[in-house]
Amino acid sequence: MSVQRDTLDWRPAAGAPAGSSATVAELTRYGLVVGSPAPNSPTEGVLSVEIDKNPEERPISVDTYIRTAGQEEWSRRVEARPGGVVEVMIRFENRGPDEAQSVVVGSNLPDYVRYLSGSTVMINTNYPSGTAASSNNVAAGGINVGSYAAGSAGYVRFDVEVDNAGAFEQLGTYSLRLVGVARPRSEDEEIWDVASIDVAIGDE
Repeated sequence: MSVQRDTLDWRPAAGAPAGSSATVAELTRYGLVVGSPAPNSPTEGVLSVEIDKNPEERPISVDTYIRTAGQEEWSRRVEARPGGVVEVMIRFENRGPDEAQSVVVGSNLPDYVRYLSGSTVMINTNYPSGTAASSNNVAAGGINVGSYAAGSAGYVRFDVEVDNAGAFEQLGTYSLRLVGVARPRSEDEEIWDVASIDVAIGDE
């Protein structure tokens, strides 16, 4: 099994009142709750975790990339403005020896981010320039992108929009974690990867 070591910063959650033992929200990473601080524990720190993200024996690998509208380079973390548009790309590859059948690709969107209807495009060897998806369900259970031979890969791209500043509870920087997922019919569990959108809410 391939286990990836990662680090997680924790800080008081935006919107939480300062100065009490309840100021720190549950620690989250990759869309999963990994713990919650005890009363009177430090409100900031670094946690080292081991995460089985894309173990080698799983037939599909997943990578999630994002960029703000107008950028050329894809990244796993971007800074976006309230009301801004972020482009999302989920890359998936069949690493197994057999055909991956009926692959479903989707995304778990964080709070303060919404999917832009009609923006989903699928890219693969049959459609190297992309073809519009017939479904808007990429952020609501996922879309079936078909079957993929061993060694082949595909992409799903779509746009999301960050909420306006008034939707955020308080001032501060929000790290919004967007999870890209894929699952062939042969798998009971999704394979996933994460990208982060940092949004600064000021008093302007």
